[in-house]
Amino acid sequence: MNKRILSCNAQGETAVQNESGDIKKVFRVGSLVNLETRKNKIQYFFISLVVVLTLRMLENTIHELSHGLVVVLAGGELAENPFLITPFGGYTRWENVPSAMLPLVNIAGTLVSVLFMVGVFLPVYLKRASRPILGWVAYWGAFVIPVNSLFYWFMAPIVGSNLSFDPIAFAVHVGIKPQWVLGLISLLPFTIAFITMCKGTRTVEKELMTDPMQFHLYCLTLYYIISIAFPVISYTGALDTLMWW
Repeated sequence: MNKRILSCNAQGETAVQNESGDIKKVFRVGSLVNLETRKNKIQYFFISLVVVLTLRMLENTIHELSHGLVVVLAGGELAENPFLITPFGGYTRWENVPSAMLPLVNIAGTLVSVLFMVGVFLPVYLKRASRPILGWVAYWGAFVIPVNSLFYWFMAPIVGSNLSFDPIAFAVHVGIKPQWVLGLISLLPFTIAFITMCKGTRTVEKELMTDPMQFHLYCLTLYYIISIAFPVISYTGALDTLMWW
């Protein structure tokens, strides 16, 4: 039986019309994100946190494995215990990679992981009217996670100097001097992705959620605070104690 989505109202109820013309409300996303009480706000906060950390783990796994794959294809070798992967970031250890291939190794992680996240989650997000919960999850995967990756390429060359960071190593291997020039180049794709994410946030607020936008942006801010934990840990050398993967 064919069904046609009519609307998804402010209460998160999706109206569906079948062939006979009957209209039925079939889903209420407000059960997940109705933030009228403190209990619901706390619930939504932890749900968002679990979703974000799970998607970050997926993105970082793709990121680091992409580094490893390009290393092998370039004729290099993976070192012993080559991967560290956490929801906050990670790294890949390699050796004997031809110098001409090092820029490709550096950029492969972000390039492949961003394309993967957008390619997998954007189609789900575009069908959010029929599957609101999946659309909400896909919003994080298609917009928020990729923006974080592009922010990394924008900020690291400007404020950082650690060669273990992909953008800084890429700038050195390509010969971009001063390295902050790479940050300025990365500003354009980051800005486009950030504006797209903001539009996606407004759409999610309007179509799928009863959540006040202020609280949703609070969750986004918290996510980015969590994201900077990896650079801090990296600079302190604490990553060497986290080789559990």
